[in-house]
Amino acid sequence: MPTKRTFVDLTMFIHEDMPTLRPDHFAPSVIPYSDLAESGWRGSKLILDSHCGTHLDAPSHFVADGGTVDAVELADLIGRCQIVDVPVSTYDAPIELEQLPEITQPRIFFRTSCSDRIETDPEGYFHHHAYLTSSTARALVTAGVRLVGMDCPSVDLVGDDAHQILLQNNVSIIENLVNLSTLPNECDVIILPLPIVGCDGSPVRAVAELEIPDAPGES
Repeated sequence: MPTKRTFVDLTMFIHEDMPTLRPDHFAPSVIPYSDLAESGWRGSKLILDSHCGTHLDAPSHFVADGGTVDAVELADLIGRCQIVDVPVSTYDAPIELEQLPEITQPRIFFRTSCSDRIETDPEGYFHHHAYLTSSTARALVTAGVRLVGMDCPSVDLVGDDAHQILLQNNVSIIENLVNLSTLPNECDVIILPLPIVGCDGSPVRAVAELEIPDAPGES
């Protein structure tokens, strides 16, 4: 059956009023420095937290000698991805090893539906979300996973060690994904961080690429 490609944006929009986990992280600022009427062109200074909105954690975020975002392999960030459903009842609860299905792809996104609450309940979003246990994080490393994504603000809670386990093994982390509810159980993804030399992370543009059947009469 003929198919066509379509794309789903998995990225939070960046704006100065966006929900932010404070005081750990700060909201972005967009500051115009050139005006169209006076200069004939527009320019703006951007002040962005390296973990603003939908973002990538590079190993150096938690690992003393870990690699920085400019060294992350694009091959880890582009390709087939497995979407793992996590029951809504696991808000504020761990994603246990027993909940993992068979891992079939080197990229895993956990679909928790937590991002549905980002606008209506930011407090709940940032402080009551599913998270990975140490054993689950280790199992992902053992399975050869290279990229772990979550539609919530963190892979762990304060004091847990999923970040360290994944990043020590050069598994990149994507947090604050959105729109995972629109994806099938597998799809291709494209994750593009800014190659900021020496930095611990970067906002990303995260996109899923889907193939859907052509409607009758389309070619």
